[in-house]
Amino acid sequence: MPVNQSVGAFNEREYVAMVYNKGPLFFDAMRKQIGDDKFYNFLRAYFDGYRYKVAFPDDLLKSAETACACSLRQEYQTWILGPVK
Repeated sequence: MPVNQSVGAFNEREYVAMVYNKGPLFFDAMRKQIGDDKFYNFLRAYFDGYRYKVAFPDDLLKSAETACACSLRQEYQTWILGPVK
């Protein structure tokens, strides 16, 4: 089940499994693909750029892709939009 759904789309067990497990796995997949230095630079830039603002999923993805000068769409599709395999 995709992570990017409203809270009401999940029961409690599904919410924990999807949001608290798949979300961190997405960040780990990004870190492994772009390397620690670029990943931590992305996190700093994202935090600084969106502090006290509303950020959307595309904002996060664009920030990460800018930091690595690469595409992370496949990781996003796999971990955030895709079903558990």
